[in-house]
Amino acid sequence: RLGCQRADLDERGAVDASDSDALDAGLSAGDACADADGWCDGADLDRNGSVDAMDEAFMSAAEGCHYER
Repeated sequence: RLGCQRADLDERGAVDASDSDALDAGLSAGDACADADGWCDGADLDRNGSVDAMDEAFMSAAEGCHYER
């Protein structure tokens, strides 16, 4: 389980529509992801080298999550 902090791509303390939009942008780009590019600006949530269905599943599970920053 990744928790909600990693899925909070804009680092505002909650996983919401703006984070989903950022993930969608990563999906659309189809780029290879690596540590050097911040794992596609964080959209590669499981850090497997691509933004894919697994990242979508993690984002979906974390949506609405809040945490203390």
